[in-house]
Amino acid sequence: MQIGLLTIAAVVLAIIASTVAIVAILRARDLRQSLDNNEAESEAAKLALNAVQAKFTTALSDCTEAHTLRNQSDAQSESLRVERDQARQAQRAAETARTEAERNAALAAQARDEIQKRMEDWEAAKAEHMKNAQAATVATAHEV
Repeated sequence: MQIGLLTIAAVVLAIIASTVAIVAILRARDLRQSLDNNEAESEAAKLALNAVQAKFTTALSDCTEAHTLRNQSDAQSESLRVERDQARQAQRAAETARTEAERNAALAAQARDEIQKRMEDWEAAKAEHMKNAQAATVATAHEV
């Protein structure tokens, strides 16, 4: 009778251990899949950030070019009276380009900041997932 009870208890314990191991494996797989998805999102965010930075650089270059054009038009207006009207038109065009470039630079900087915030949020989520995965592993180990 005692051997039968011991055998039943051993079988029950084996079933419980198998169940715990299966749950731990499924949880680890789900966490890994979530981590892979987060890594893919991170790569996409990095690519988007690179694109925004390229736009920012272009806008900054446009702004510098606009300043250069404005300085050239000022110098021409001082030296030649006849070309003064033409220089003023170039100056207006340069100011419009500069304003648009500054606006684009501000939008690019705002987009960059938003992407940076998303990347920081993702890093925090990643750390939390890793912490949860470690806790689940430790808990599973203790249960086993």
